[in-house]
Amino acid sequence: MRAAILSPLPYRSSPLLAGLFAVVVGSCTYTDPTPAKIRDAWNVRPEVVPDMLKSIRNPIERVALITELIEAKPEKASLLCPKLEDGPARERCTQMARRPHLWSEAPRARFLKKPPRSDLSGVPAISPSDCIGDAEPHACADREAIRSARAGNLTRAAGICMGLNADTRWKQECAFRAAEELAAVKGSDAYADIAGLCLLTGTFAGSCFVHADLESTNPPPKANNPDPLAWSVARHHDAEIARYWDGRDPSFGRDLRLRFWSTLAEQSYTFVHDVTGDPLDQVPEIARPAIEAAAALRLLELNAGRDLLPAQQEDALRNAMVSRFERGRKPLQPVRSAPKFRRLVALAIDEEGWIPYGPTEHRPTDADPEIDRWLSLLEAAARLDPPAGDLLRAGERHPSLTVQASAARLRSLMQTAPEAVASRQDGEQKQPGRRPGGQRRR
Repeated sequence: MRAAILSPLPYRSSPLLAGLFAVVVGSCTYTDPTPAKIRDAWNVRPEVVPDMLKSIRNPIERVALITELIEAKPEKASLLCPKLEDGPARERCTQMARRPHLWSEAPRARFLKKPPRSDLSGVPAISPSDCIGDAEPHACADREAIRSARAGNLTRAAGICMGLNADTRWKQECAFRAAEELAAVKGSDAYADIAGLCLLTGTFAGSCFVHADLESTNPPPKANNPDPLAWSVARHHDAEIARYWDGRDPSFGRDLRLRFWSTLAEQSYTFVHDVTGDPLDQVPEIARPAIEAAAALRLLELNAGRDLLPAQQEDALRNAMVSRFERGRKPLQPVRSAPKFRRLVALAIDEEGWIPYGPTEHRPTDADPEIDRWLSLLEAAARLDPPAGDLLRAGERHPSLTVQASAARLRSLMQTAPEAVASRQDGEQKQPGRRPGGQRRR
């Protein structure tokens, strides 16, 4: 008998000693794995499960068990994906391993306003006949929902997702993926259908809209591109958001427009070394605070290590916003390394005077452009790792009480902020929710 996996003894150790250890640990041993023992191991020692799965000889039973396990702990899905044959089940497993909203509360895009009810709410549940007897019914249902959404049959897509024999999280994820795929294929012209699906995703709705926005406008225009055509797709998408929500819930639509521009602006500036105000000539007025906030973040990243005084940082941002990229001049190559970057999730944001910041966060804003410039600089200063401490201290001494309060709030948030993410590598597109973007699936 093979030694118990939980045993600290090497595999070649005495069978007698291994057997004695198995007796001591009793029911905790993972020898002769059964589906029940594998489920138990997945809860306490997921790293041993891949080897245990070898005991499940029937491939259909093995796929079904793997699906059950990864849906129970999607954060550990990467351990099991290699155990699946190439095909829909493995593809779904790999995708789940890259979607942290399935198991993590933050960072996740949230709304300033309560989202309305979806037009697709309450549709009858559907069990697609093509998935009956399928070894991986949930992956099959996802495919059928996506196929129906692409064909314009939103009622069927929603019915398939809501009819999944699974907990609510997977029903919502099904609608999320259908919306995302629809955006990748049809873009902004399908915004009404995309919105209906995203509103079915519950707590994932904010992230769903962000992902769909990015898919609809991918690739993003670079911030130093003065060509109006480069920004036409983004302007069209903004117009579609406004057109859809103006007749339904203008306040919620404004929230979504602000989130779209804050996400796109951050991504657009990520890829440039020349920080200019060119986007201000291409975007509607609602996007201006997002453009300056994204420019401030990129400028502070590029100026890190230069020991600029706070007043010089303020001047640099002010000058950048009025400067324009010279046509015909070759852009500077982006630096290949940048400071680490952290997300700061504010808690008390459901109030006037706050706007979306980046793909998942919020910040206070001010009608005075000079005050708002300082607010943008402080938000950026707190997100660098290490933070731009001089700027934050200058904010605490600023004559504006609004700026002082923002600096104090950010210092408090920094005490509980998650560890900074890995350094950004300019020129690479990140998964949405971290550094937004993603390859279009065609």
